[in-house]
Amino acid sequence: MLIVRAELIDDTCGGTLGAIYSIFLAALTTEVRRLALEQGPNPTASPAFWGEAAKAALETLKLSTAARVGHRTVMDSLIPFAEALATEKDYERAYKATKAGGEGTAKLTAKLGRATYVNDDGNLPPDPGAMSFVFLVKGMLEGLQSVSS
Repeated sequence: MLIVRAELIDDTCGGTLGAIYSIFLAALTTEVRRLALEQGPNPTASPAFWGEAAKAALETLKLSTAARVGHRTVMDSLIPFAEALATEKDYERAYKATKAGGEGTAKLTAKLGRATYVNDDGNLPPDPGAMSFVFLVKGMLEGLQSVSS
């Protein structure tokens, strides 16, 4: 599920979204490797493990973009995901935070990205980049649920 969704996002989304995903996923890979090495020969990929990796990857990503929550970008869903997974240590709660962040962009005025060029009459749909991350996390959650059942 996750790979199918990631490929769909890669094939259909433009702008800086690809760069944001690339930086975040590269940093996430680095953090997963680091944490696995710290745990020794039998690392456990628990929600806490992934939360710690996601939070560290987010901090790396923040060095490369000024976008933050409230700017009507992918960061409106990505930041709540990483923070919720790190604090709640629960995939379902992290997904709910991601979804709320993505859907909440419908009420925001764009401060960065291509959306700043769109006439905002107060009736825009949620930000496509933010919703693409919601879509990605939903695929992750569905994949985890199918493995555990």
